[in-house]
Amino acid sequence: MHFGYARYRSALLQMGVSLFDLMPDTKVRQSAGELSASLGRLHAKVSVVDQRWLYIGSLNMDRRSAHSNTELGLIVDSPELAGQVASLLSSERLPRSYQVRSARDRQGLQWVAQAACREQVVLDAEPNANWRLRLRISLVSMAVD
Repeated sequence: MHFGYARYRSALLQMGVSLFDLMPDTKVRQSAGELSASLGRLHAKVSVVDQRWLYIGSLNMDRRSAHSNTELGLIVDSPELAGQVASLLSSERLPRSYQVRSARDRQGLQWVAQAACREQVVLDAEPNANWRLRLRISLVSMAVD
């Protein structure tokens, strides 16, 4: 899923979409008493649109999920509920996320995190993505439609 998402980040940003990638958590609970490492990329399928619409579901943003998988989604037209979810995401998820943005002075993307001292930490390469993963993303995103 990450490979499919990565190729659309720039276009989504140009359309005004705010993107946030979860920071890795090395202590993600998978089942009772079991801890495992996880990057947590693209797991949550929650979207708030225009502070009015709320989407919650299982649909990954790719062609396979849209056409081949059995997926479930709920779209709610409720500014009040959408606002509550946006507030929850801001307070719970955003502090543990990188905001993805277009680089201001050149082509490319940047990942921005808030440091403990409230200063921004700006990365010019995708966090926790070694050269092999970046190469795979580049190659697979060219082949995935």
